[in-house]
Amino acid sequence: PIAFLLEQNGFNVLFDKGVNVDSELYQSIIDDADLVVAFLSDDYAQSQNCQFELTLSKKKGKQIIPVYLTHSDLVKQITDIFPTWGKQCK
Repeated sequence: PIAFLLEQNGFNVLFDKGVNVDSELYQSIIDDADLVVAFLSDDYAQSQNCQFELTLSKKKGKQIIPVYLTHSDLVKQITDIFPTWGKQCK
């Protein structure tokens, strides 16, 4: 529903759930992105593709908006990796 809402308001959205995207295509997509909205969950944290996407976005200096879908240990894991996020999310 959020991807649909963003598209309806004029944003170009890549919603990659269930889609296999190779690393070269991820790099191209992230290069073209103005920002990255990451919907974080335990499944997201365990996905190698999601980890790659998030790390690449950070390396390329993209603004990342983390959205925590459920409370879990993921919040601590992410804030350990990206310490400034913990301050922003409190």
